[in-house]
Parts: sequence; C-alpha cells; structure tokens
Amino acid sequence: MKEIASNAYEKPHMRNTAKKMGAMAALLICAIAFSGLSKYRSKDFSDQAWQAKLRSVCLYDSWCFMLTDFGGNWHRPSEEVFETLGNLKPVIHKAAELYNVSPLLIAAIIVTEHSIDIGLKDIAADEALRLRIFPAEEFMRRNVSLGFGQITIPTALMVEDVAAKTEGRSVRSLEEIAQSLLDPAKTIFYVAAICRHHQDVYASFGLKISNNLPIMATLYNLGESELRAKETLAKKRQPRVNFYGLFVERYLPELKKAFGTI
Repeated sequence: MKEIASNAYEKPHMRNTAKKMGAMAALLICAIAFSGLSKYRSKDFSDQAWQAKLRSVCLYDSWCFMLTDFGGNWHRPSEEVFETLGNLKPVIHKAAELYNVSPLLIAAIIVTEHSIDIGLKDIAADEALRLRIFPAEEFMRRNVSLGFGQITIPTALMVEDVAAKTEGRSVRSLEEIAQSLLDPAKTIFYVAAICRHHQDVYASFGLKISNNLPIMATLYNLGESELRAKETLAKKRQPRVNFYGLFVERYLPELKKAFGTI
C-alpha cells in the first residue's frame, strides 16, 4: 500500500497562504534591518567633512578600520566608562594639576581605550596579572597592554623615575608597577605622566602640542614621540592624528559636554 504524505490533506490555498506569510516575514525583517542601517548612516555620515577626514587618515593609518563597524557606522564612546570617570574626577584633577596636562585629555584617553581599543585578550591579560598566573617579567617581555589605561610595563617604566619624584613616593618595583596598572586611580597618574613625557619631548623640538588633545592622544597610543617629532620636522608638516586621535577629535564636543574641564 502506498504511503500517504503527512501534508497530503492540506488544501492548496493553505499552502499558498503559508508561503505568502513566510515571504512577508522575510521582507519585514529586511525592511527593519535596512531601515536601522539607514538611520545610523544618516546620523554618522551626514557630515561630509568627517567622512573625508576618515578617508584621509586611512591613507596612512591601516588601523582606521577600528573606528567603524562592518556597516560603516562610527563606534560610540562607552557610556559605562563615562560613569566610572565621573566617580574619578577628583583623581583626574589631582593628576592633571600635578603633571600640568589637560584633565580632559586624561578622560578622553580612558574613554577611547574602553570604546575602541580593548579586546578579549586585554581583559584576559588583566585577569592573569590580577591572579598572578605569570610574573610581571612575562607581561613585560610580551609588551602586553594592561589595566584601566592599557599601559605596557615598558611604557610605565619609562616614566617611573620621574613619576616617583613628581608624586613624592618611592620608585616601584616591576611587580608593583604591574599591579598598580590594575588600579584605576594609580593608572590615571601614569596616564598623566606619559602625556607629560610626550608633551615635553615635542616641546624640546619646538612643537607645542599641549592644547592639541587629538595629537596628544595619538602619541599616547603610538609612543616613540622623539622619533615622530623628528619625522614631522623632517617632512615639514604639522603633527597628524592616527585612528585613536581621530576618535578623540570626532567626539571631543561630547567629551567636553560630559566632563567639561573636569
């Protein structure tokens, strides 16, 4: 006896209705997806100046892709870190005054790190350091970025002697530096010290950048400020931002609105 299919008793109009409903659902999903995409594009790319700026930075900085998602939408500053920094305003004030750098610069750097420059590997590294799974020397050897300000141990060591003298404390050991980078309050002082270092290096070449927050943020991200100052002078051009500095430049009005002068 021939087996009867389970849908043999379905009426033709029922099958047609089901197909139409499935097609309508698919179209609805597509419409929602594309309307959302259009909304973000109109918001982020309506300003042709920013679009042109992004393209120009991409000509010399291969990391510019970090600024946008796959749909071409700019990544937004992290709201969570805004709240955290709000609770650290007194510390930011103190560090900025001690090192004579902009408090808004310190806030901008922390916001940028936590918005576009921290990944799972960075989180895992912090946890491994916190649990002391590896000694500080291993993190130094691998040049791993750590903590609230995503600072490497070699970079912290670069400013440690000056930082100890400026802050009126003893010079920290390698392990003490590593653990300090996990402390947001202590990290803020390292951020300020690093910014002051880059500021002084550029000033020694006759390049004043203390009020140029996007350039200062760029140097915080790239390091090697002496090499970059020499290159800038050799090529007879103004200092230029990388992807990191462009993020600060793009959202500086919002940062000022959120933190003011801090």
